[in-house]
Amino acid sequence: MFATFCPSFTDNEELRLVMVGMTGVGKSSLGNSIFGADFAPPKSEEGEGGIIKKFMRPFVSKSSSQSVTKTCRPVTTEVLGRRITVVDTPGFFDTKIPYWDTVREVSRCCLYVEPGPHAILLVIKIGRMTEEVIRSIGTMKMVFGSDCINYVCIIFTGADDLMRDESTIEEYIGDLDDKFKALINIECKLRFLAFNNTHKAGSKENKEQVRKFLELIDRTISDNKGKYYTNSMLEKASKIMYKDKEKKEREEKEHKNKLQELQNNEKKLQDEMVQLRKAREEDLQREKEEAKERELRMKEETEKKILEMGSKVSELEKQHILNQEKLQFERQVHESQKAAAAAEEKHRQELEMMMSKMRIVEAEQRNRERAFAEHANRNREVTELQMQLLRKEMAERDRESSCSVM
Repeated sequence: MFATFCPSFTDNEELRLVMVGMTGVGKSSLGNSIFGADFAPPKSEEGEGGIIKKFMRPFVSKSSSQSVTKTCRPVTTEVLGRRITVVDTPGFFDTKIPYWDTVREVSRCCLYVEPGPHAILLVIKIGRMTEEVIRSIGTMKMVFGSDCINYVCIIFTGADDLMRDESTIEEYIGDLDDKFKALINIECKLRFLAFNNTHKAGSKENKEQVRKFLELIDRTISDNKGKYYTNSMLEKASKIMYKDKEKKEREEKEHKNKLQELQNNEKKLQDEMVQLRKAREEDLQREKEEAKERELRMKEETEKKILEMGSKVSELEKQHILNQEKLQFERQVHESQKAAAAAEEKHRQELEMMMSKMRIVEAEQRNRERAFAEHANRNREVTELQMQLLRKEMAERDRESSCSVM
């Protein structure tokens, strides 16, 4: 038997698995690792029913940007005492295979694992999550339907890169975008495993990771209570997928027809523009010729008028001289009137200044007279007061004199 390192069969029901993913993520190498095959064993033939009889790589794998697997390929053998059928599928977004041809071929995978796979292995290569990875997940859901997520196990290939970086798959997932975390943690309920495809067949490390892989598949079956993904689910998803495809093709056809109509209208418009441009150029040429003729006529008429006006030039010159002399005289009169008005204005301003000074002098004179009158009144009052005091003093002296005589 191929898997010589596996124990004897202990489970009567075989495990049916389907691998999907982008081109170049290592699906075929993953299948070889699961079956314990080395990368370069001696070549041998296959037995009936796809069961591997001797050591050989059940799946052809090599590093390439183009899918090595062109059609669905099932392989059945025993692994660690479990009978397993794995179907390898063409990679999504192969540069050499039309997209819908790949989708159509992948949708045939369930024919090889009837009545249906226990798990769908979504293979993703450890590295940067690109837009194509997101699209591959969307393509998987489109091919198998939204219910397929209950049967999906995410297998990360390239675990040897994590070992070199001294990192773990949990740390790698922790650094992913929230959408990928939701896919792994919520939708797939933490059904994921990191796989190292560089381990040798039959090695202790390879047996250990295959054992963990089988535990993951058993947990998936347990999560689904023993149920598996059925052909009816695939048929339902296919109907929706092809209905959407037809709708999209119909919309693309309508868009193409509208685009063609727009292009036709644009061509028609361009032809009309050419016609209009040609007509406009002809009109411009005709207008240029008419303008040239008008210019010639105007030139002739102008020369004729110049000749007719030549005789009137002398009279006009005389009239011009008279007008100049009249204008000069009027200017002199105006300047004389202006000078007289300025002199009169200056005289008026001087007269106003003299009147203003006279009013100031009169006001000062009135103020002096008023001050002089007030001063004279005060002197008169003082004199009368002094006279009263003097008469009073003389009266007292007279009384004193009369008293002394008596």
